[in-house]
Amino acid sequence: MVKSPKNILFLLPFVQLVVTLLFLTEAIYLFIPHIIIVCVMIFVSGLMGGTAYVTTFYLIHQE
Repeated sequence: MVKSPKNILFLLPFVQLVVTLLFLTEAIYLFIPHIIIVCVMIFVSGLMGGTAYVTTFYLIHQE
């Protein structure tokens, strides 16, 4: 299992917020040229959310 440092744990939701705002502006202005780019962004956002979730429960379990 790959462990993330506690510093990264607080950064991940903010990065997800930035990606969400990027999706919002994409929905309004349609500036991303291909659907594959959007799919990759969704995949990366899911990885960040999953990492934050798993790391949080791992740290709770360790204490």
